[in-house]
Amino acid sequence: MAYLGGDGVDRDIDQAIYHFKRSSDLDDSTAQYCLGLIYSGSYESCEDRKDFALAVRYFRQAASNGTRAAYLRLGIILLYGRGVERDLKEAFALFRSAADSGLRIGKCLLGLCYQRGEGVEKNLNEPMRLFREAEKNQNE
Repeated sequence: MAYLGGDGVDRDIDQAIYHFKRSSDLDDSTAQYCLGLIYSGSYESCEDRKDFALAVRYFRQAASNGTRAAYLRLGIILLYGRGVERDLKEAFALFRSAADSGLRIGKCLLGLCYQRGEGVEKNLNEPMRLFREAEKNQNE
């Protein structure tokens, strides 16, 4: 992380990627998630590294290792087909996993899928239930 942000060392994206890949090879879900962020262009300093196919690969690994936020990032990429083929059903399943893991934004995105009929049959009652649940969770 130090090389990515220049914390105590000069910022060096290549070194950051090198170390994240080494950690990722050891099944480090944080490193996998960070590589997904780099390749999805989520870090302003990494815009020139955008490669959504790689981002999907690393977010999938991070999600399979239990990184809840990876469900969301991967779902959004698949929902909108950002650099990869759209997959509404998988995006819906990922948002469901995020919601089931307790992420409020997962419940909101799941509700939007129901509202729009993306990856699931359109249902206008389910979004309101999910939005209320997400709001309730905010106040707990």
